[in-house]
Amino acid sequence: MTTKLLTGMLVLTALLLAMLSLKLNVLQSDLEVEQTKTAQLNSTLASRDSQILQWEQAAAAQRKRLNQLSKEHQRIRATLTERETVIKELHHDNTEIQIWAATPLPAAVASLCQHPDYRGAGDYRPDWSLRQPLPAGRQRAQD
Repeated sequence: MTTKLLTGMLVLTALLLAMLSLKLNVLQSDLEVEQTKTAQLNSTLASRDSQILQWEQAAAAQRKRLNQLSKEHQRIRATLTERETVIKELHHDNTEIQIWAATPLPAAVASLCQHPDYRGAGDYRPDWSLRQPLPAGRQRAQD
């Protein structure tokens, strides 16, 4: 009877070891799957971190360039204001420039800025047939 008992215990122990071995294999397989998923997620996370770092660097470079452009704009604006002030002072102080600016343009020069009020080729034909200069029209808008 002790032999049967020992044999039964041995069989039971062997079955228990087989079940534990099977469970260990399943757990080992699950661990490998989870490790693969973890590696993939770490790779994705590293890729995202790299992309975020690139965006942060690009944003910093853009902020720096914007700051440079803003300073350049302020410098140009100051130069423009200074030059406008100098021109106004020269205009105000120099009577020759005042006289020149107040003098109307000669008729030949002023006529260069005039355009007849024609809307198409048909409007030109009557004047062309008369062989006379085109009539003066409206003044061109001053820039």
